[in-house]
Amino acid sequence: MPEKKLTPYLFLLPALAFFIIFFIYPNIDVFHISLYRWTEMGPEAFVGFGNFGRLFVDPAFWSWQLWFTSILWGVAGSLLGMAVLLIKGKRELIKGGTVGFLIGLMVGLFIGGLIGRPMGALERTFIIGIQSIFIQIPIALVIAVLLHGKIKGARTFSIIAFLPMMISLAALALTWQYMIYDLNVGALNRVLGFVGVAQTNWLMDAPLLSVILTTNWIYIGLYVVIFTSAMKSIPSSVFDSAKVDGLSGFQTIRRVVVPHLKKVIVLASIMCISGTFKAFDLLWILTGGPGSEVHITSTLLVTEMLRDHWGYACTIGVACFFICLFIVIIQLRAMRIKV
Repeated sequence: MPEKKLTPYLFLLPALAFFIIFFIYPNIDVFHISLYRWTEMGPEAFVGFGNFGRLFVDPAFWSWQLWFTSILWGVAGSLLGMAVLLIKGKRELIKGGTVGFLIGLMVGLFIGGLIGRPMGALERTFIIGIQSIFIQIPIALVIAVLLHGKIKGARTFSIIAFLPMMISLAALALTWQYMIYDLNVGALNRVLGFVGVAQTNWLMDAPLLSVILTTNWIYIGLYVVIFTSAMKSIPSSVFDSAKVDGLSGFQTIRRVVVPHLKKVIVLASIMCISGTFKAFDLLWILTGGPGSEVHITSTLLVTEMLRDHWGYACTIGVACFFICLFIVIIQLRAMRIKV
């Protein structure tokens, strides 16, 4: 190979070696360990896909009854979403069906949780991830549009909104645990006490809701900064035209901002899902660590590892990788972005 053609590959070699050593090899090794009954002392026996079979029937990981009913809700939501688009004369059926399915799935999971159906780590992970898409992103988008309107103090507000991302998640978890959710001195119980609501041990009685409130407070600021920065690429003449055409604030977001920030919104939704599967320290502290019965996939994985079930813990990791990959591909396809 001529020297000129070889030079670029030499410059890429350090980064490629780093990627292979610290990403490709560990993932392959995790899959390898998942095929064994593996403890801290090393492999004990080759079990093939036995760990995956155990995972499939493990109620701590997932509840097939809850998923069955939730998927039915998702299918109903998907059909409703496509029907609404057909009535409006639009042809984006895949997009409407996907959004409807996600909304229906979340409704099914929430209703299942409210009526007391058994819920595993995977269901809790999906609830946190899907609600992040439908709560964090829209709120952040609206705030970004308001800040883009050259409101006085917009930059200061952006800095304040981003501050939680600059603080350790462990510190934030402890802060919310004692200052917000504490049974006796927590701010939430004090505020509700003024309106006559009885004190509630939030982390014991409503752990999933507590986690959702905390994560939304932390990550909305991140997406505000992302959307605010992305909106600077939209020409000011576009907003001027929207004003001339008499578009309201909501119409401006729907017809101007969303189409221009389509790829950024997809990126944010991917960050919501993948971030939920990777989240650990915040939930580990809020839900009580290894002694807790309320797990998401990451905390369940670490709990199994601490129980010296390394092979099974790696199986959970492999399953989460493929689930997350499948969801991301669906998101990209639904938004018609090539992968």
